[in-house]
This record gives sequence, structure tokens and C-alpha cells, in this order.
Amino acid sequence: MLLSRSPLQRLLSFLIIGVTSGLTTPLSLHSKRQTATSCTNPVIRREWRELSDSEKQEYHRAVICLKTRPARHYSNIPVVKTRADDFTWMHREVSDLVHEVAAFLPFHRLFLQLWEDALRSECGYTGYAPYWDWTIDADRRAIPQSPIWDSVNGFGGNGIPTGNSTRGFQWCVPDGPYANITLTIGGTYPDFAIDEDVPHCLTRVFNDEAFSDVSGNGEQGAVTEVSAQVSVGDMMSDRMDSNAIREVNAHTNYADFEEALECGPHAGLHLAIWADMVTSYSPNEAVFYQHHGNVDRLWTKWQQVNSTRLRDYDGWRDAGKTVRATIDNTFPVGKFFDFEPAIRDYMDTKSGTLCYEYST
Repeated sequence: MLLSRSPLQRLLSFLIIGVTSGLTTPLSLHSKRQTATSCTNPVIRREWRELSDSEKQEYHRAVICLKTRPARHYSNIPVVKTRADDFTWMHREVSDLVHEVAAFLPFHRLFLQLWEDALRSECGYTGYAPYWDWTIDADRRAIPQSPIWDSVNGFGGNGIPTGNSTRGFQWCVPDGPYANITLTIGGTYPDFAIDEDVPHCLTRVFNDEAFSDVSGNGEQGAVTEVSAQVSVGDMMSDRMDSNAIREVNAHTNYADFEEALECGPHAGLHLAIWADMVTSYSPNEAVFYQHHGNVDRLWTKWQQVNSTRLRDYDGWRDAGKTVRATIDNTFPVGKFFDFEPAIRDYMDTKSGTLCYEYST
């Protein structure tokens, strides 16, 4: 079952977009077309389970490399310390311009490509961005037991109350490769909704309650309480299972498909993981990139049904639905480029500067 945009919009506006108030306005940049290249040998992005243990460890090594290398694009901002922070800050900076709008999918397609490029060019990663097909786990009602959360080869598991009264370190992920990294952008559970940057641990609050009040007043519900009693359940698997994806894919035009995907399965997983993952600085959460890899994969598969969908782009440029979107629009990327990329250059994963496909 998928939620309509109207009730969900209130929740996402507060959680994902609302914390951006007071941030630097995205740069006003000139538009420029990307140089077209021929894609004759696309690389293959594989599902996380298709990687060997050594390949998983190599991916984590490269991510930690980006989480320790000094910032490049936003080094003038005190809380932006690392290259990974560059990505988190950019996502936060432009969040209200690329969520709940038509540009949501092409923006994140480019965002993921930039992340993959940084892993390879700056940290010696020889693979390509792996995705997490969470429908496999959702169909089994086993998202909390997914191998993605493995403490050795995965991303670590759920957060736990620490007994530490220090703000930012009250509820932390205790295991996995990112357990001991201090994040500097944003806050954390239970104070992540505050528009303030506080040093904090990586935080997750697996839950099946985040949508509980959406049909009412849009408040967060029980998961805002620091308590070991938060109900994990199956992490709202019914919003991300094969039936949910069939409902999304039933839409035959881009505008309806994008809205259903963004406000249904995409938002569902962000909310089921909660904490860092549910804010505009969600790239703090390493699994953000595997999640969005699957979102991009679902869009790609929808496009492959009919070649005309490679140019099917419609909807709204703004969340207030006042300006229609066209394929000739551009979208912001903060300081990553000295121009705003064109939507049309990121519609096809095997055209322009993109050259990849998904294994399944």
C-alpha cells in the first residue's frame, strides 16, 4: 500500500526538508550540457549479496577513506571535515530543490555517480556502486535481518541506548565499520530535528511506527522517544515489497511514477531506519548510497519497459506545484560543478557521461 503525497508531504517536509532552513542558498550557476560520449561497454552495478566478502570489505575501506580524507568543495564550512561530508552538505544544501519535485530521480542518479567516481578516483576503489535490493528482504518480512546489517561484512546493525548522557551519543550503532566514526553535520536521535550541527555517532532506530501519525497531524509518533521499547517489527516491509513495487510500476507516466516511488518505497526505508537516515543530511548514513542505488535501479527498469520513457519527464519544479517541469530544466549540485547539470543528460544510464547498468 502506498501513501498519497498530501499526508506524507507534511512528514517529509519536517524531517527531510525542514531542517534546511537557514542554510546557504545554492549557487546560481550557468547551465551547460555535458560532453556526450559513446557507451559501448557499460559497467555493472551489482546487488550487495552478489559481492564476495573481500569485495564488501574493499567497498567499506573506500567509504572510510572518503570519511577521513579532507573536504574539498565545502572546506570553508567548519562542520564539513571530510570528502564524505562534502556530499552530505551538498545534499542538505539543495534538499528542498530536489525532493518532492520532478528532479528527484535525475539528481540522485548524478549524486550516486559522483559518489562512485570519488570512491574510484580518490580512494582506489576498483568496483562500482553496489545497490541493496530491499524488496528481497521485504518480501520475507525480514528487513531487520538483512545481510546488509551484518556486523562484519555489512554496515552494522541497529542503534542502541548507550547510557551516555552526552548529547549526540545517547543512541549509537555499536558494531560494523562505521560504529566509531564521529559525524559532525546535523544532530542525531533524539534531537536530530533541531536545525543545529552537533558531533554525534552514527544512529539508527529501526522501527515500524514512523508512518503511524501521517494520516493525522504529521507528528513523528513514538519513535521520537529514546527508549529500548521502540517497535522494530518488520520495518514497514509492506511499503517496500514486490507488491508495493508493482503498484509503483503500474504508473505509465514519469510524474506519477516518480511521486509513487519517492513517497512510497523510497521514503519508507528512510523512515524505517530513522535518525541520520531521515534527515536532509541522510548521506551521513553509509547505506544511503545502497538504498538510492536501488531507487535508481527501479527507475532504470521502469524506463527499459519502453524506450520512449528515456525522455519521459514531467511533473513540478517546486514542491508547491506552481511551475511545470520540462526535460530542458537544470538542477542544483551546490559547489560540485561550476554549472547546473541539465535533466536531459541524466535520463539514460547509457548515454552522455553515464555508462552503467544493473545486474538484475
